[in-house]
Amino acid sequence: MPVRRTADAPKAFEAPPLRQRATPAKAAQGAPPKAKDLEPQLDELYDHILEVIRSVGRGLERSPGSFAGAPEETLRDHMLVTLNTHYVGAIYAEAFNRNGKTDLLIRVHDRNAFIGECKWWHGPKALHEAFDQLFGYTTWRDSRAALIFYVPTKDVLRCC
Repeated sequence: MPVRRTADAPKAFEAPPLRQRATPAKAAQGAPPKAKDLEPQLDELYDHILEVIRSVGRGLERSPGSFAGAPEETLRDHMLVTLNTHYVGAIYAEAFNRNGKTDLLIRVHDRNAFIGECKWWHGPKALHEAFDQLFGYTTWRDSRAALIFYVPTKDVLRCC
């Protein structure tokens, strides 16, 4: 049976064009800048990274049953996956930098743009240890770093 399209047949459905959200990393993916231009001008990039991390945190809070028993690595991987949608191929987990392996590392043009260390909240006394660990991963060039705490209780100061 021959099949023929008539002149008045409806056209095939076309999906609307995809529009990518602009992120500071997409702008940074162009041609490598000159060495003098690689020095930290990262305020917009850092703000965007923190915005993404906070969004992931709010998502974790909205689904406490899904993440109640999750270890730190699983929670970190959720951040890693989400950050990787914005900074494709530029984010690493358990990446070696200076004196150890940091939980999150974002490199742009082979330079560290962000270092993040994820920790369970064990009270204010453990904060100093966390800072020492984070600073052990940084060099003099690293100017954007963050501690990311997973807090298992509503009462932060009385925790642990």
